[in-house]
Amino acid sequence: MAQESAFEKQWVDERDKNNLEGVLEQFNLPPAAIAFVRRNKRIIQVVLVVLAVAVIAWALYDSYREKRIARAESGLTLALEATGEERLSALQRLSEEFGGTSGARWAEVEQAHQLVKLERYEEAYQRYLLILAQLDADDQLRPLIVYGLAQVSELRGELEQARLHYREL
Repeated sequence: MAQESAFEKQWVDERDKNNLEGVLEQFNLPPAAIAFVRRNKRIIQVVLVVLAVAVIAWALYDSYREKRIARAESGLTLALEATGEERLSALQRLSEEFGGTSGARWAEVEQAHQLVKLERYEEAYQRYLLILAQLDADDQLRPLIVYGLAQVSELRGELEQARLHYREL
């Protein structure tokens, strides 16, 4: 009794042991589908591997992007706590390090605002123009930048230019 096992097929003919059905037959697939899978086995494997690699790469990139956005936002919060020239340099570092994120975009806007507070109107005007050039026509940030351009134009004494910017609003 101890020598017998439920997993050994003692009563199966040796010729039938090599001819066991495959997984595809166990799924009751039609013979045409089974033949197609067997004919294109290598292509199917390659496609599945490429698909798996693409999904993993996408997930890793998404995770990287989320971390980058979170770091940019926390960096913006820290930069806004500083004052004067220190604030300006912190915002500059943030916009350079995290370019392409919303935190970097807001750092650029805050740089322009800070330049106005420091009465560096020409630099502020150029910064606003640079930001405006990067925005789409329907961007929600556009009115704020145009308003900043109008204010800086007014402070620079260019009243006609300021009027044009106010009219654009």
